[in-house]
Amino acid sequence: MSDFGLNFDDLGLTPDEKGLEPEEKKDKIDSLSHKKAVKDLIRDLRLGKKADKLTAAWQLSKVEGDSSVVNSLVKELHHSRDEDILSEIISALGHLADESSIKALVEVLSSSSNTHLRRKAAWAISNMKKSDKALGALEATMLSDSSPEVRVEAAWGIGSLRNPKATGSLVDVLIADQSKPVRKMAVWALGEVGDKEVIEFLERALEGDPDPDVRREAAWELGKKKLKEAKTALAKALYLEHDKDVVRMIIWALSKMEDETIVKDFEVVLEEDHYGLEAQKEAAYILGRMKIKNAAPMLLRFYKKAKSSVKEVILWSLGKIADYDSVEALRKFYTREKDKELKDEITWVINEIKAAN
Repeated sequence: MSDFGLNFDDLGLTPDEKGLEPEEKKDKIDSLSHKKAVKDLIRDLRLGKKADKLTAAWQLSKVEGDSSVVNSLVKELHHSRDEDILSEIISALGHLADESSIKALVEVLSSSSNTHLRRKAAWAISNMKKSDKALGALEATMLSDSSPEVRVEAAWGIGSLRNPKATGSLVDVLIADQSKPVRKMAVWALGEVGDKEVIEFLERALEGDPDPDVRREAAWELGKKKLKEAKTALAKALYLEHDKDVVRMIIWALSKMEDETIVKDFEVVLEEDHYGLEAQKEAAYILGRMKIKNAAPMLLRFYKKAKSSVKEVILWSLGKIADYDSVEALRKFYTREKDKELKDEITWVINEIKAAN
């Protein structure tokens, strides 16, 4: 018996190896144990019951750099007819992400008649960040797969790869795909693969896509860019957009710019009733949250004709901005205001401003 309580003959060690130092013996045992465990998992994947196969595929996904593992998974991918097992194998190949894995997943994308498995393959291949072959397969799938669900997954995968080479194919989807979810995901992916260079395409989607959900996504992606060109596109769209939900998203996207020039854009929202009360409240709220001092005169001017629900937000924002020059106008509002709750709010705002100054 060895120092570790193990029979070295059973482990297949040679007489020379039995004479190793304790730590060297342990390393050898660990290596042999690992190889045996992998061999057992491969056997379970090939011959085990369904539960054994599922477990084996999941555990083999953690064994990197072993060609026998990938080969076994690919072989079972071709032989199995069970969708659950195939799905787990596809997931495992995505985690291992070597050339053989990519080849197998590309084959699933191009030839499988099972929509779920093609979606799974598109998801799995998105792990392969540095592979042009993976990107090409996802682009082809996004452009031509018969299932919108698979095309959505492929577009998501392209966004996850963050490769600017995909910009052209994503723009093609925005122009030609009839599925709203696919175009919406393509907008998100455009935001992921590029920066300044994708703004013009996001602007086109914001101004021209027929579906409000896609336009909302385009507005949000532009807001994330925090670039002058993105701000210009959003401000222009604010004047053109008629869908109230899209307008609200444009307002929030503009707030991400952290640019005080949004006061002029929000003034239009506050002045024009067709934008709706919710948009007006959000515009007023954002000006207060950002504490833009030069917004105070505009908010005071609009207060006179605003609805009560909007007045509440304007007063809150004036309290946050805390411009002392607002106090005199607020006192006049107090004397004219008939709503008791608003009068109390005005008193609170005046006290907040005095405390801040």
